[in-house]
Amino acid sequence: MSKTREPRTIGDFVVKASGLFFKNGEKEERVCDAIWHLGNGERENGSDAADIVECTDRVFRVRELTIYRRDSLGRAPRLFEKLANYGFDVPGPRQCELLLRYLAECGRHSKKRYLFAGRMGWHGTSFVIGADVISGDAVGVRLEGPIASNVEKFGQSGTLEEYQNKILLRTRHSSRLMMGIALALAAPLARLLSIENGGINFVGSAGIGKTTILRTIGSFWGGGTSPYFTSWHMTDNAPKHSVLHTATSRYCSTSSMRSNPTRRKLPVA
Repeated sequence: MSKTREPRTIGDFVVKASGLFFKNGEKEERVCDAIWHLGNGERENGSDAADIVECTDRVFRVRELTIYRRDSLGRAPRLFEKLANYGFDVPGPRQCELLLRYLAECGRHSKKRYLFAGRMGWHGTSFVIGADVISGDAVGVRLEGPIASNVEKFGQSGTLEEYQNKILLRTRHSSRLMMGIALALAAPLARLLSIENGGINFVGSAGIGKTTILRTIGSFWGGGTSPYFTSWHMTDNAPKHSVLHTATSRYCSTSSMRSNPTRRKLPVA
């Protein structure tokens, strides 16, 4: 359920729980069901400008939608085709035009900015990690593409103190674990320092601790029910596929490259 919102006035429009209304003199003309403007969205270069809205469909499910300006600017039929696809109660022609005016008015006055991101890591001066963004101007992030379905891999589990005591303190007994944690910490700094990414490949027979090392250093970026660490077959296109998903750190261990020519070295940071 959506949280209870106070009525909001934007120019000649009032949005409240009972719907969106246009102030026509002393009367309020109902436009459509309530549609709340959450903020403006765009990519790091300012392209794909959009309105981030929240609305309730005809079976009272709350949805957050991204309405690109290219779809809403003077194109009421195209805009409402998308809204109808999500169960929104589409109004008549006049109400459609009023809703377009409402979105335009909200976009001009909104001070909240959301960043569209198709990968983790740096986007201009903003750093995306999981469902959060560290930024001086963006208040949130909207993930797109494959990374959107894998955001839980960057989730948090436990507290910083628990991580220090249960993970970091134990790494001091292994130079390889310490090296891995150092690489995880250094990965976001490579761009700021204008240095190339490095790579260290763990090679050896099964059972010597390669996976343990990778699970440990992968825990720096995500934990919980779906850990950052993932096992997958190293085919020719697997490294390219992984790069599309994240710009943080990548880890790979190889148990027998000679026996399988498709297995390749992969930089870890």
